[in-house]
Amino acid sequence: MSQLNPQYKRRETYIYCLIWTLAFFLSAAEGLFHQEHFGENHFDWPHLVYLLKINCVFLVVFIFHNYLLVPLLVKRNKWLYTLLFLFVTMMTPLTIKGLINHEAPPVEMGAMPNDTEASPREIKHFPRFGRGLFKPPHPPFGASDVALGIIAALVMGLNLGVKFYLKSEQKTKEMEQLRRRALEDQLRYLKYQINPHFFMNTLNNIHALVDINPERSKKAIRRLSDMMRYILYEGNNDMVALQKEVVLINSYMGLMKMRYSKRVDISVNLQDNLPAATLPPLLLICFVENAFKHGVSYDQPSFIKVSLRTGLQKIIFTCHNSLPAKSQACGEAKDRGGVGLANVRRRLDLIYDNDYTLDIVTGENDFFVQLTLPLNHAGPQVSTTQTS
Repeated sequence: MSQLNPQYKRRETYIYCLIWTLAFFLSAAEGLFHQEHFGENHFDWPHLVYLLKINCVFLVVFIFHNYLLVPLLVKRNKWLYTLLFLFVTMMTPLTIKGLINHEAPPVEMGAMPNDTEASPREIKHFPRFGRGLFKPPHPPFGASDVALGIIAALVMGLNLGVKFYLKSEQKTKEMEQLRRRALEDQLRYLKYQINPHFFMNTLNNIHALVDINPERSKKAIRRLSDMMRYILYEGNNDMVALQKEVVLINSYMGLMKMRYSKRVDISVNLQDNLPAATLPPLLLICFVENAFKHGVSYDQPSFIKVSLRTGLQKIIFTCHNSLPAKSQACGEAKDRGGVGLANVRRRLDLIYDNDYTLDIVTGENDFFVQLTLPLNHAGPQVSTTQTS
């Protein structure tokens, strides 16, 4: 058993204080019960003192167990702990007997010398500690001693139970923190893979545009600058506004239109007046850049169709592109582009769990992707902010 951290140590102290306060309060209530039960006109102080003495013995047993025996378990010395546990269990009734036996009346409660019946006055002067389970004189290791030993064992067991419960709760919390930290690390790693992959393809596109039209390449560089600003300030957030992700897609599609001109049929259908929804940053753009990477041919008709709409508490995104030279394109997607899509699916699993659908259909001459996300996602929130 390892040590509790300070937070759970304080909780443990509060629990023990509550338990022992309740125990001493019940002792006082027991004295009042005896007063009412026996028709006394004054508080039953002798009986209360007797109960308080027993409680003090059990409190000492608890303190001894908590501060001297439990550390033996921490040091994994179970044999010594077991021996001392049994020793304390046997010594507790002997200690209680030694404290109260000298005050015991010479006869049992309810019996008088010469078998005469006691008068109410005589009964009144009998010590109240003779009315409970422990009717002196005590026989050696009688039923009352066994009962006291069992109570002592229960006190020490309660001590262990509270410690094990709090330790289990602490471990559960620590495991949850480790799981969340691992989730953060995985998402951060995936983002590190996505960003370079995205920029590599975009810079290649601008490089090709520089030779064709320098003026248009300047506009492309400005658009790329806007995209980099978005990724820098928004890409590290857990979630971003859907509208911002749509602006990013529009900027990227504008870059591609400038490069391919009329050689590629590029269609963009993004819903206006989008609701105040959120989604992970740089999620949808991965499908778009993958479509341009593997769906454009210089010697065959090519098309890229992107759409986004909302409805029925869902975000529905589709990306449909041509797939020229199927065997070659598929091989390239498997070797390169497949990494990007695999990362996207992994991110979706980590963030949405089973609360999304991703359909990917590879046709004879086309490639179709449809992603459906919940409009108001209430999944796990993790921090993926990078620290320098």
